[in-house]
Amino acid sequence: MKKFVMLSAVMLCAVAVLLTGCTNDPNAPTSPNAAGVNVTGTWALSAGGQTQTVTLQQNGDALTGSVQGIPATGSITGNNISFTTGVPGGPTLVVEGTVDGSATSMSGNYTATEATGTQHTGTWTATKQ
Repeated sequence: MKKFVMLSAVMLCAVAVLLTGCTNDPNAPTSPNAAGVNVTGTWALSAGGQTQTVTLQQNGDALTGSVQGIPATGSITGNNISFTTGVPGGPTLVVEGTVDGSATSMSGNYTATEATGTQHTGTWTATKQ
């Protein structure tokens, strides 16, 4: 139970870290990457037994996001998405995955690292809302 609670706390914090910095401004510039994939929008992201509503902002291959005010950065190359998040002295999260061709779902693997260095790995999925 303690491991589950710790993993849930790490995942919740890591997902929060993941997606900060996005704007909800519908007039904000967004552009797809060279493959035409654009993940800008609101997503229901599930990982580690937790589901969070997240917002992503994409400009070309660059990715930023927001959830609970903690920043994240990443990139999209073709249909491959990758981002890293973290808080100073706290947990970090590395997420890698694939976006479907219509950019309505994505999935992959994550590694969450606690401040103590303990790592948790798993899979994640997200559906565009």
